[in-house]
Amino acid sequence: MTIRPAKSSDLPFFRRLYREAFPRSERKPVSMLRREVKRGRMEMLILCEGDAPVGLIVTAICAEPVLIDYFAIDPSMRGGGLGSHALDAIRSYYGGKPLFLEIEAPDPDAPNQAQRLSRKRFYERCGFLDTGHRVRLMGIPMELLSSAPVTRDACRHAYEVLYGKWVGRIVELEE
Repeated sequence: MTIRPAKSSDLPFFRRLYREAFPRSERKPVSMLRREVKRGRMEMLILCEGDAPVGLIVTAICAEPVLIDYFAIDPSMRGGGLGSHALDAIRSYYGGKPLFLEIEAPDPDAPNQAQRLSRKRFYERCGFLDTGHRVRLMGIPMELLSSAPVTRDACRHAYEVLYGKWVGRIVELEE
């Protein structure tokens, strides 16, 4: 598995997978992602097996930790271990810097509760830890998982880099 920055020729694959993998309410406009890439605040990455794209990762870049903002494997390729390999590759790509990400908090009343629990188990199998930090991201309760211990302040800094002056409106770190 290889990881490389997305090129213009990857945009059709990227857009298709992005729309399939993430609900509209959780997607940022691709134009915004591209603008943040140009500003050096984000990276849009393509996961490849050989020359074939199989997934995407969007990260927000600050000193540490690195926020995995979006991560998806093509649905036709899921279940074969590519997700685990991708997370190993992203750890290498960022030279072992701590990584963190949000997942929807378990909620017995949620219609996708089984999916939420499955996603958490996947990340835990891949070595991610529950940080104990919780956020509301655009009003949605989320848990923060990380590849290594991270402080609440470090997570806050990553969100401030990503969202700038809008951080308080978009993400609330719970006490």
